[in-house]
Amino acid sequence: MYVGGLDVGTTGCKLSVYTELGEFVYNSYKEYDVSRKNGEHEIDGEAIFSAVCEVFADAAGKYPLSSAGVTTFGETFVVLDNNDNVLLPSMLYTDPRGGDECRDLCEKLGEERLTRISGVKPHSMYSLPKIMWIKNNLPEVYKKIKRIMLIEDFIVYRLCGVAQIDYSLAARTMAFDIREKCWCKEIFTAAGVDVSLMSTPVPTGSKAGVIKPELAKSLGISADTVIVNGAHDQVATAIGAGALKSGEAVDGTGTVECVIPVFDKIPENKTLYEEGYSVVPYAVAGTYVCYALS
Repeated sequence: MYVGGLDVGTTGCKLSVYTELGEFVYNSYKEYDVSRKNGEHEIDGEAIFSAVCEVFADAAGKYPLSSAGVTTFGETFVVLDNNDNVLLPSMLYTDPRGGDECRDLCEKLGEERLTRISGVKPHSMYSLPKIMWIKNNLPEVYKKIKRIMLIEDFIVYRLCGVAQIDYSLAARTMAFDIREKCWCKEIFTAAGVDVSLMSTPVPTGSKAGVIKPELAKSLGISADTVIVNGAHDQVATAIGAGALKSGEAVDGTGTVECVIPVFDKIPENKTLYEEGYSVVPYAVAGTYVCYALS
């Protein structure tokens, strides 16, 4: 029996295959383009999914998978219409759009309250201000939106048809209540965004379903392959390094360097949030991690 770990990043995705004992056996990687022009930083959701399909066909064709977990980068989201077509290129966290919307949200709810609920200091890098930007600047497109999905739940949905997102990635939207583990209706109401467009939040490691039969057939893989919601990539880094209890920390490097300490409760130190550190629900129930990015 083999299990897969799909990691979707900003420049490429890889599917790593392991035995049931955790022994690494194979890795498949596929790159895709990022557009940086006219001050806009975007990525194509369809190109990402196409690359995901390629690595699945390659890796799972050689090593039949019993399951695969989906881990992705944060903040960036895909908007789908009623037929599940991608409506727009996806803004990366480095895209400057959403600044005015973030300030407007802070004026309505207060920066301190937003931070306390969401665990992040308000900033245009997060998903919600950019969703607001689409509504304000592309109203005709916004009217067509039936689903708003971050990359993890987009991939999971395309693979098995279930719309659910794990807590750690939901926390990268600036609209997730990290204490109650649910979308914050107060924040969505202030933003003027319909919360029903979002996927259902679930704990990290939740089973979503089995891969769609027609997709499994086209990729040449087992229709019994179980798809699992993994986590935001920084949380996956901490789990993989074995930092599972309070007092432990990991220093991970990639697109950014991130120090990730584990807490047994939500830190209440205001200075931590003022300096831009964020707090995210962790895979171990009742615990949290903090992101110190550089």
